Amino acid sequence: FIADVTGHGVPAALISSMIKIAFHISTDKLEDPAAFLGSVNRALFSHLGGRYITAFYALIDLKKNRLTFSNAAHWPMYLLNQNGDMTRLKVKGRLIGLMKENEYSNVTMEINKGDRLVFFTDGLIEERNSRGELYGEERLEAFLRDSLSMPPARVIDECFMNVYNWSWSYNAEGFEDDATMIIADITG
Repeated sequence: FIADVTGHGVPAALISSMIKIAFHISTDKLEDPAAFLGSVNRALFSHLGGRYITAFYALIDLKKNRLTFSNAAHWPMYLLNQNGDMTRLKVKGRLIGLMKENEYSNVTMEINKGDRLVFFTDGLIEERNSRGELYGEERLEAFLRDSLSMPPARVIDECFMNVYNWSWSYNAEGFEDDATMIIADITG
């Protein structure tokens, strides 16, 4: 599960803590990503104060070699195989907090030993350099393909260093937006 709150500062941080509570309220829906996102949306809808949340939830079933996922307007996540072929994990879904009864859908696909799942927030790809250019999806995708042989922790460290070096604002101010990355290698 990965989520991102619109806005910055204390209000966004408070909503982030509310997501954790909504997560625990919705644990009976963990086996169904779409139902889970719907439950989180209903729990938070009247408490967001005009803010919204993007979220992506994936259920990994290693016994059946399946990945089931749903999306609440979050950036598509990536599935890479050992050959470097990349699949964007796409399914449409509305922002959490937009409507009380948002409908979410599941997509189920096969996963294999050696596959790599990459989850991230848009703060990584929307960071700008001194010329105003975004770091962007293409740079991130190329980096992820080139780093397939690295362990996940090292990929995350080097990815953030690449973005830090790209960023015009990092040394003085930090990233323009919060940035998160999670990598899961399918090993069994």
